[in-house]
Amino acid sequence: MVACSQSLATAAGLEILRKGGSAADAAVAVTACLNVCEPTSTGIGGDAFCLYFDAAAKKVSAVRGGGRSPAALTLDLVRSRGHTGLEITPSTDALCAVVPGAPAAWEDVVARFGSGKLTLADVLAPAIELAESGPPIGPVTAQLWRAQEELLRAGGAACMLDAHGCAPRAGERKPNPELASTFRRLATHGAKKGFYSGPVAEAIVEAVQSRGGVLSLDDLAEHETTFPDPVATTFRDAVTVWELPPPNHGVAALLAMNMFEAFTQSSPAEDEVSRAHAAVEAMRVAFADAMEHCGDPDHADARRSEAENGTVSALVSKPYAKARAAGCGFSADGPPLPGPEPGHPGHLLRPSPDTVYFCVVDGAGNACSFINSNYDGFGTGTVSYTHLTLPTILLV
Repeated sequence: MVACSQSLATAAGLEILRKGGSAADAAVAVTACLNVCEPTSTGIGGDAFCLYFDAAAKKVSAVRGGGRSPAALTLDLVRSRGHTGLEITPSTDALCAVVPGAPAAWEDVVARFGSGKLTLADVLAPAIELAESGPPIGPVTAQLWRAQEELLRAGGAACMLDAHGCAPRAGERKPNPELASTFRRLATHGAKKGFYSGPVAEAIVEAVQSRGGVLSLDDLAEHETTFPDPVATTFRDAVTVWELPPPNHGVAALLAMNMFEAFTQSSPAEDEVSRAHAAVEAMRVAFADAMEHCGDPDHADARRSEAENGTVSALVSKPYAKARAAGCGFSADGPPLPGPEPGHPGHLLRPSPDTVYFCVVDGAGNACSFINSNYDGFGTGTVSYTHLTLPTILLV
């Protein structure tokens, strides 16, 4: 089974499964096709994270394909550029371009968890074919694409627009031969030689630095996928839920479940409204904790003074959730949800911070839960071109 947001990507995943590929093989095929069908949310220039369940070993493994910030991106440099707040604004600033972790993660997922029957080239073949022929663009994707036309023009992304500088309309086909070329180079030469060094890497660095970013060839060359131990909690002793550890924010889901369990144990929520209220309060606190304590584990530990040992395991422990539930209580009001942006004719959707999620289960019971993200829409909107093969790289 394959579940994702675009039917053509789903079909590609099923094709790989029918050829004997594992859930991991199919997942990489799906994410590459989503880059073609839904580039407003995901792409090879972004990051990739997954959890893989090995049915035979009964083991869950984590894959972190998140690229680091450039080594030259110091606080002093950021301040010298006039960014005085807690973040670089806007997020489309070229300083926000980090090392794309997705290509290495795709290769490593296939190598580590693939069936062994298919190569990376086999897995990427459906996306290459789709990029060359051009998929019809869905209505939501078309609206998000249109909302980011100005960003793409500024980023030199002519290949993502038509001859008039416009995004594709709903139902129109959008070939992307440049992206197909990038996929083909990755499939032929592998991630290290086909993406993180050579013409592609040089084009990425040139594009980012020409717009004020500081990403370097060394930053790209030093990138590696990591395989951290996943973290987990149980819910009502009935099911175990797994997430990636910080800096990913999966701990928010685990903490929220533990708090919801604590809320409903101390004061049973017997009606739908009470259960919804308990869930909302649990998520409010969990997100606050994740925002405060999830950072690069090489530089910042996930910690709480109230949590024993100050470890990630303590942060997602039952005693910690019970203490947080007892301490915060229920609030009468919550933050307002964002409404539609006023003043846009036709209620045009705003550029979305959402991303894609999909999952695959193969015939042996292996499962792959996958996220591939540009962080926010088209990321920085920067596209780089080599002088030879014209690959397209969208960067976060």
